[in-house]
Amino acid sequence: MDLIYQDNINIKPVILTESMYLTVGQWYSQQNVDKSYKRLSGFNNFQTISIQFKESQQLNIDTVNGMPLDCEIKLVPYSRQSYKIEVEGTNTGNNIGFGGNLIYQHKNLFKGIENLDISFNGALVFVEQTDTQKLVFNTAVETGVESRLTFQEFLLPFKTERFIKKYHPKTSVSFAYNYQRQIFYTGTFYTARFGYFWQAGEYLTHSVVPFELNAVKGGITNIEFYNSLTPIQRFNIVRTL
Repeated sequence: MDLIYQDNINIKPVILTESMYLTVGQWYSQQNVDKSYKRLSGFNNFQTISIQFKESQQLNIDTVNGMPLDCEIKLVPYSRQSYKIEVEGTNTGNNIGFGGNLIYQHKNLFKGIENLDISFNGALVFVEQTDTQKLVFNTAVETGVESRLTFQEFLLPFKTERFIKKYHPKTSVSFAYNYQRQIFYTGTFYTARFGYFWQAGEYLTHSVVPFELNAVKGGITNIEFYNSLTPIQRFNIVRTL
């Protein structure tokens, strides 16, 4: 399969050739065309995908067994990098708060259509506390970062080309950090995960996560408030930490 491109190609050619169900010398198959469309669309990297066929212009071609066709595939990628800002407000039980997210995405980090997603988030909530004498508002703070890097293949020491064509495998590496400062406790949460994903059918996806690490560090900061809770409420707090 020949690749024609303008300027420098930003995607490794092998990623595209391994994804195609169309090969030189095979009979035309609408099923293979549909599979190629679906595979290319699954990358979430191209805003335009076009697969066109036309009669071959080559000379001295034997047409007894059929008319040869030339296949032309045009791909227009999205911008490699994008940013997005989200702002939200909340009002729950007279507790007013606001938060925001800064989302960064890179759709082709190492020229293998690796998708990198990084999200920075933060929130501030004014929590109402009422006693017999006065109304007090305390602040609850939450901040964190989440990152995920997705590869369009299994990260394994051996080739899996046939598996790639049939099951569309992916490898995902993710990390998350979250810090919470509530009225009566603080907590820091860490999560790291490494996993494999593949499609077993049109509506069925399998996943295997050989490595996952969760860590929590926290403590009670308001003993008086903690002592006023019921045993069940205390248990739920301790379990969270």
